[in-house]
Amino acid sequence: QPSERVYQLFQDIILLQNGEAAYAGPKKDVVKFLEYAGYQGSSTTANSAEYLLDVLAELETPAQKHRTSGDNELVIDDETTGNEHQPVRLPVLWREYSRST
Repeated sequence: QPSERVYQLFQDIILLQNGEAAYAGPKKDVVKFLEYAGYQGSSTTANSAEYLLDVLAELETPAQKHRTSGDNELVIDDETTGNEHQPVRLPVLWREYSRST
């Protein structure tokens, strides 16, 4: 992982999760994508790169979880309902998000 100082030098980033692209684009837009995925922001860490790694490693959890049904349809489970949900699959969400923007 790069230091915060080195991370700030990047304009574009590519994030991988389990060998699949979970985000590819301008560094400044990754927050919009993570908000789409249900994440609230990097309030627990001061290092942006560390926060992104925590998200990719599923150490950070979103307020809402997205998942795919058996038909690859995106479904949102709200944690407040107590519904069980699968881990967030950022590569699936990234493909959906990038098609919609």
